[in-house]
Amino acid sequence: MQKLIEILQSENLNELKEQLVKEPKSINEVNEDGIAMPYLAAKTGNMEIMRYIVEYSVASFNETDPHGKTCLHYAV
Repeated sequence: MQKLIEILQSENLNELKEQLVKEPKSINEVNEDGIAMPYLAAKTGNMEIMRYIVEYSVASFNETDPHGKTCLHYAV
């Protein structure tokens, strides 16, 4: 999971694609604060990364974080 967090923080779309091909379900893992990876991606504001996650990954966007926020809250 730490690898995916680092990739999202660096906003490297190609590395993200490679990682999700290897471990597609890793996108739904949560960090130590209970925040799922799509939420961390949304916080970067990188539309290319978010578009890829929405269109090509198995990410769930119906989940809420421990504060009751959805991924959309982080994206705006």
